[in-house]
Amino acid sequence: MIGMVGVVSDRDRLLLALTELVRYGVAAEESLPGTADEARERLLVDLWTRAPGALGSYAFWLRTDETCFGPDGSLRAALPLHTSDDVHEPLQFLLARAGFEVHTSGPDLLVTVALTEAA
Repeated sequence: MIGMVGVVSDRDRLLLALTELVRYGVAAEESLPGTADEARERLLVDLWTRAPGALGSYAFWLRTDETCFGPDGSLRAALPLHTSDDVHEPLQFLLARAGFEVHTSGPDLLVTVALTEAA
């Protein structure tokens, strides 16, 4: 759910970016339980059950990473986003457009608030 009327938090902006990915057939979820491997497997099984011909593109963060957010939805620490390789570039674009900095960390993306946004 998007935060209070007139206030768009970092979390809200991240969710809007993920929603845009979903429009293009990417399985994009927030706050999944378990490890990255467990969450990835559940997400892909669900995706392929619903759409057997799907490419298997995904993006998500883990429930254990919810600590990256403050109570007001502000991003206070780098948030690891677990993604398929084909999602890196479009997601980096969407997140940069939403005011985030994105860095690659192995197979994952690390999302932080852009310095101009944090000031």
